[in-house]
Amino acid sequence: MARVEGRTFICAPTKEQAGPTNNWMDPDEAYKMLYDIARGSYKGRTMYVIPYSMGPVGSPFAKYGIELTDSIYVVLNMAIMTRVGKDVLEALGDSDDWVRGLHCKCDIVEEKRYICHFPHGVGEMGIGNTTTSSAVLAVLLDAPVETVTGRGGGVTDEAFARKKAVIQKAIAINAPDRNDALDVLAKVGGFDLAAMCGAFLGAAATRRPVVIDGLISAVAALCACRICPDVRAYLVPSHASYEIGYRLAMDEMGLEPMLLLGMRLGEGSGCPLAFEVLDAACAIINDMATFDEAGIDDGYLDEIREGDKFTVEGAQ
Repeated sequence: MARVEGRTFICAPTKEQAGPTNNWMDPDEAYKMLYDIARGSYKGRTMYVIPYSMGPVGSPFAKYGIELTDSIYVVLNMAIMTRVGKDVLEALGDSDDWVRGLHCKCDIVEEKRYICHFPHGVGEMGIGNTTTSSAVLAVLLDAPVETVTGRGGGVTDEAFARKKAVIQKAIAINAPDRNDALDVLAKVGGFDLAAMCGAFLGAAATRRPVVIDGLISAVAALCACRICPDVRAYLVPSHASYEIGYRLAMDEMGLEPMLLLGMRLGEGSGCPLAFEVLDAACAIINDMATFDEAGIDDGYLDEIREGDKFTVEGAQ
């Protein structure tokens, strides 16, 4: 559906965080409303139960889940993106450690259609996705693989050499068009990069700032900027990743991270740290008293201000 301002809500923890020009709704209230609207939507429809695995079935790194949907489109996409089938259920056994997924095609009247945004940062946890990120970055920057590829989570010299060789081979075989970010994502990227790229585009489309985490989300952000340069204005880098590719992506976008903490990888950890800094900055701008408001005589600062190149004209 098209964006309708009257039924578009920012579901942030506080009304102030939603901003002065947006509609706000408490997150718990929003979730309850949406679940109530969706309730009963499956009645009379063919249902699909999809046991799936993110990663090779049986691998200690695999994550299992079960998706319940009435959409054949979802079934086909899950079959493309994950491993699906009975072997997933057998591997899951009696374990309660699995992802619950619920999806339905709601047939609802226009008055019950809502767009609800739950503020977030964009990060990830994964194994091997610094490889796809380096491949995408090498193509977008038209740079040698060796200059953009780091060790990621930590590998031996032999594995590091193999990683770079795999990237070079993937680029040579698939021949992505460096001037077409979608083509690059499709040929040497991954679903995680594509999803995060879409998140950045969606945030910009709804005029919402979005926080970048580490290397993978930085490369996804660069892809989004290549697709739509206006995205850059909504990007907020969090921490400086140790990975060389991160710095190259930041330089390409003309961005600087706010936190220099020596963190090697993000794994979604940089965003919540940045949230606290952003909250503090907003509190200072919105709530801190000026000298005039506090009744402070600041005339003694006039001489200092005359030689201060950083003071904004008219600011207190």
